[in-house]
Amino acid sequence: MMKAKTAFKSIFLKTAATFLTFYFIAAIVFTAIYYKAKVDENNAKFDNMESVLQERISRDVLDNEYERLSDGRKGYWEDDTNSLNKDINYLTSLNSEISYFTSAFSKEMFSKADLYDENFNVIAKSRNMLVITEDESEKSKTDHCNVNRYIDLDKYLSEDQQIEVFKVYNQKSKSKEYFIKVQGYANGNEIIPEVLEIYESTLDGPVNPDEGIERGEKIKTYNFNVEGVDGLRKINIADNFDPNWEIHYNSDTYSSNNNNYLYKKIFRRYNNFKKYKEEEIRSIMDENGYIYARNNINKAFGKINYDYINTLNINDHKYYINLQADYYPWEDVLPKAIPLYIVSFSIVIAVVIILSKGLYKTYEKQVVLEKNRRELTSAIAHELKTPLGIIRTYGEGLKEKIAEDKRDYYLDVIIDETYKMDKIVLEMLDLSKMEAKAYELRKEEFCINSLVEVILKKNEKLFNDRSLHINYLTDKEYYINADYALIERVINNLLSNAIYHTEENKEINITLKNQIFNIENEGEHIPKDKINLIWDIFYRGDNSRVRSQRRTGIGLAIVKNIFQLHNIEFGVENTNLGVKFWFKLL
Repeated sequence: MMKAKTAFKSIFLKTAATFLTFYFIAAIVFTAIYYKAKVDENNAKFDNMESVLQERISRDVLDNEYERLSDGRKGYWEDDTNSLNKDINYLTSLNSEISYFTSAFSKEMFSKADLYDENFNVIAKSRNMLVITEDESEKSKTDHCNVNRYIDLDKYLSEDQQIEVFKVYNQKSKSKEYFIKVQGYANGNEIIPEVLEIYESTLDGPVNPDEGIERGEKIKTYNFNVEGVDGLRKINIADNFDPNWEIHYNSDTYSSNNNNYLYKKIFRRYNNFKKYKEEEIRSIMDENGYIYARNNINKAFGKINYDYINTLNINDHKYYINLQADYYPWEDVLPKAIPLYIVSFSIVIAVVIILSKGLYKTYEKQVVLEKNRRELTSAIAHELKTPLGIIRTYGEGLKEKIAEDKRDYYLDVIIDETYKMDKIVLEMLDLSKMEAKAYELRKEEFCINSLVEVILKKNEKLFNDRSLHINYLTDKEYYINADYALIERVINNLLSNAIYHTEENKEINITLKNQIFNIENEGEHIPKDKINLIWDIFYRGDNSRVRSQRRTGIGLAIVKNIFQLHNIEFGVENTNLGVKFWFKLL
């Protein structure tokens, strides 16, 4: 038992080592290929991002320019305060679009953009902002009935407070409606907040902000110290709570985990982006004030930084767009690859176990075959040693002319022993052919009842000599399609085996009933741990080799192979009387 466990352990470890080595090599190669593919994919995404962002900015600026010219207004680059105030919606929209675009364009990249005018003032940038819509239809005769302003959350809320707001916003996915109430001051396209309140609606279905706040539950309040608001109009607005985050609010990784550490890591990464100063922009401009699409990509292990800056010439005015992004390939690759690694590792382990068991079974078979080979060699040597010894002895006697009066007897013994040796060799050759499936069956239809009767008739003298009682019963005639000679051999061998193991004055019962042939002898049972071994070549239950019976030990092995050649179901079992061999008729 210990040897078997050691053998299985050795096979398992060697198989596991082979497969796991291949698995880890394959995993490393796959990871390297996948890593490169994701990096290339994000390089393309960043190129697309810069192209689309520049296109959108140019479109928005041009649209506003045409509208301004049609109204006879000045451009904000001329530092006209009144013009700037009239472009509140435009500037708010520009900031909002840049913020949304850089955060939503790619879930895998942390992106930030700044838009400078020709005086190097930041007129729009990606930021965490809360857009507020004010209805001015009753206060203004202009065409702008609704004015959009925003609260710069980065300016008025701490990092922890922004995380709180972020968590509330993420709860919208749970079918909750949230509204905000803002008291503060309008400062161009921005709002300087004094009080910011967040409400959770208790009503089912969509409702307007005023009703949602009136019937809702206040869950957050933020108070701010305001300064420098003299001359600014005070406002009190209710609106839907719909912040525009530059952080990845739509990322599966972060929005599904209200974990402060994850949020802080996001903020920290966005804070790593630098802001270009005027002298830095001037240092990379040509003499005409242009920057020609400079794109720097800095690669480090686990991080790729993109830094793009370019000049946008719109209506003879220069704008400078700076787009930065950080991509962390391992955070993109591993969450998607690890489930595949786990599944494939489980498959490898399962294959290793199954293959190890298969190899162990093969090993056991080889051990058994080797054992059988040694036993077969020993058995053949034993079986042939005695007749060869007899032949040699009697041959030498004839040569030396000992007992000339017994010459004929000596020759008869030599011939008899030679016949027996020939029988052993022929049976082994037949068995070898059968085991190799090289034996050609000659099938024909015949009555097995008649065959049994013929065989019993031939053995009558033997039955009588040993005082054996043969009981033969059948319920009808059975015809089978099989090799007559081989089936005859089967019945002869089974009968010979029954006779050999039955003492004098005992019974042998032979029946042909219900499509089953049975031959049962009265005698000792076969031990349970040996019952499956009786079909092995040269196996004898008592390990004796009594030459008086002249049994070769091959008979039952031949029977088994004949059954297998015919696909006949067969077996052996202990009974109350003794031992019964059986097989089903075809």
